[in-house]
Amino acid sequence: MIKIVNIALLLISMVGLSLFSQSIQFEEILPQAPMPVNLVEFDYVAQGASEFSDVDGDGDIDLIISGSTSYVGPLNTITRLYLNDGVGNFILDNSATFTGVRLGTVDFIDVDGDSDDDLLITGQKY
Repeated sequence: MIKIVNIALLLISMVGLSLFSQSIQFEEILPQAPMPVNLVEFDYVAQGASEFSDVDGDGDIDLIISGSTSYVGPLNTITRLYLNDGVGNFILDNSATFTGVRLGTVDFIDVDGDSDDDLLITGQKY
């Protein structure tokens, strides 16, 4: 939807009563698709890694995060996959189970040549 707004300017000179009028046109362009409203809070991780790839093959970029969720007490490590719903919202995929690691990397690469990305996770498990 496009909304046109007209604003008229009127300037009066102190040297005489000369009038100047100009019409300025502004165009407001509203978004066509719904703006993303992220439905999930990402886990805070330290000593971690993250990587984007189209994991589920639907044409949008998904995210994997790994690392330690605590510095004190017993260390808790996670590796979690968040799927993009197509409009920028990331949803935790509870069906994907990975070993939690810290001080490592997560990388996507097509190792077996089948045109989809494979996942390599390295790191220290606690």
